[in-house]
Amino acid sequence: MKKDVHLTDAGNTYNGCLLLLREKGCKLSVECVEDNEIIYHAEMESVSFAADNPVSLLGLCELWNSLGTTWNCQKPDIIGELMS
Repeated sequence: MKKDVHLTDAGNTYNGCLLLLREKGCKLSVECVEDNEIIYHAEMESVSFAADNPVSLLGLCELWNSLGTTWNCQKPDIIGELMS
């Protein structure tokens, strides 16, 4: 089957991710750390998220929104399935 769209974690997806986070009510900020590295931060209610790019930041926010305090679920082991 032909794929009409292919998205990749790249700089041209960052603003769209930040727009979605803002629409979800997140307070956004950035922090410059060693070697000019940027850490992106989002706060939503009493939960804070941090990642090295907006795509990952949005993923963490969605993980929390979907799973809440059970976000660290390890079963089934899908990573193991994919690697075998």
